[in-house]
Amino acid sequence: MAISKYFGGLIIGVGIVIVHVIATMLPLLSQIDGNNYWFSTYNRWISFDSSNWTIIFFWVLPIISAVGTNQIIHDDISSGFFWQQVSKQGYQKYIFYTFPIIFLGGFLIVLIPLMINLFFAWALFPTIKPDFILNFNSVVLSQTTFMAGKYYTNPVSLVLLYLILPSLLGGLFALISGMLSFYLDNQFITITVGFVLSLFLTILTSIFPHQVFSPVLMVAGVGFGYVPSLSSFIVGWSIAFILTLLLFVLGVRRHAFD
Repeated sequence: MAISKYFGGLIIGVGIVIVHVIATMLPLLSQIDGNNYWFSTYNRWISFDSSNWTIIFFWVLPIISAVGTNQIIHDDISSGFFWQQVSKQGYQKYIFYTFPIIFLGGFLIVLIPLMINLFFAWALFPTIKPDFILNFNSVVLSQTTFMAGKYYTNPVSLVLLYLILPSLLGGLFALISGMLSFYLDNQFITITVGFVLSLFLTILTSIFPHQVFSPVLMVAGVGFGYVPSLSSFIVGWSIAFILTLLLFVLGVRRHAFD
């Protein structure tokens, strides 16, 4: 299989953030005259911008994360390379190598586009802190954004947080997709299951906004929905990660000894 297939999600992600730059950042440059505090690096970055392109990027996050290195599992099984590696090195080493590669692939598929968009926001707009009065229409609120107070006092730390959180989610979605390849032979399902799960949770979130949380809504800094405490998010992510790891190990063993 061509190695280019593992970069499909990254290409889509980069394409979305570049379109965001062209459609939402460039038209604002004519309004910057040196005394304008309406626009800054932080409120123009895609994670803190409430434009349609922000919604699109975070909505497709589960899919683009699953169009990357997670496809290694499906390709290894289809080509017979899986059994060749397991017979030579043992299934433990196969897990040791593939699990972190898949996670890192999904992590970077989300991180790289966000950093590219952040670079343009930094290059095109002044790096000044958002003002609570001038930016009163901002949707960065404590109910919908983790550590929202940092947006006005220490925005750099908040940017770092919202670089890491969606990237962690991307890594998790990639692992889930890769893990399912041990149980399902349908690659379309393994790629889209994260999106379907997120859609289902988003529907439940609209019905039970304080009891159920959509992962893709929580990791956007702009705040598309009510968020729990940051510690609750970390615990939930950790539980999902551990369950995925266990199912990954069981899947490898299932095929290795089949």
